[in-house]
Amino acid sequence: MVHGGTQVRARAAACTLISTPFVLRIFQSEINAQVAVIHQKSYSAFLQQQQSSQVAAQVTLYKGELQQLNTVITSHGAATGNTAADRCLSRTTSS
Repeated sequence: MVHGGTQVRARAAACTLISTPFVLRIFQSEINAQVAVIHQKSYSAFLQQQQSSQVAAQVTLYKGELQQLNTVITSHGAATGNTAADRCLSRTTSS
């Protein structure tokens, strides 16, 4: 009796192991579509988080400084930047 129950369990396990790749293959397109949806949601959440992060604020600040410095460089010094907005210059001139 015990031996028969063991065989049934072994056969059920073998059937499950054998059928799993077939089931995955059958539903592969649906699985891929769901993975794409999950990735998109994750990416959207990441972008949303980044927009309100301190890093985003620093990037915006440095982008403005870079544009200002590029203006000075391309004008060969004829155009001057906003020295009040420059953190390094404002520290040296206010001391």
